[in-house]
Amino acid sequence: MQAAQLWHDWAMIQGILEDEQLLQHQQSAAEPAVHWQQPPPGFMKCNVDASFYDTAEATGWGWCLRDYRGRFILAGTNLMHTKLKTLEGEAMGNKEAIEEMMQRGLSYVIFESDSKVVVDAIHSRQDGLSEFSILISHIKNLLMSNNNFEVKFVKRQANRVAHSLARAAYSMFSRRLF
Repeated sequence: MQAAQLWHDWAMIQGILEDEQLLQHQQSAAEPAVHWQQPPPGFMKCNVDASFYDTAEATGWGWCLRDYRGRFILAGTNLMHTKLKTLEGEAMGNKEAIEEMMQRGLSYVIFESDSKVVVDAIHSRQDGLSEFSILISHIKNLLMSNNNFEVKFVKRQANRVAHSLARAAYSMFSRRLF
């Protein structure tokens, strides 16, 4: 995906572009419109998503950090040259985004994912021995070291920028920060 398309997707969600008809066309008529919501003042929001292609032996993910006014702060993509299971890919994207915010000394960050299973697992008290459970356990440990981080579920329509970044990871072949 080209940078222009990423910008277009981000600008539409932010309301910079007056292209509401396109946005409404992409949403189901049966569902109410769902848009990215600004975090409370003092917080930042980091949307995270993963992408999977049946033909590629790889898993991509991306994340986008914005401030409480919705202004772009930082984004990242990564590509693992292994085909992960869907939940593992979604968890890897969350883990990397959380680690990046910690490395940068950021706090008061709300992480949003459109994977309800991953978000529910992060909030669960149950543990397991699968690769997915090990990833979730690692994420929980990261979150315990920063009490000002929150992880929430968001519908895919409100997570479009992260989704676009995750898909763009395939054209970048390695980890990128923007």
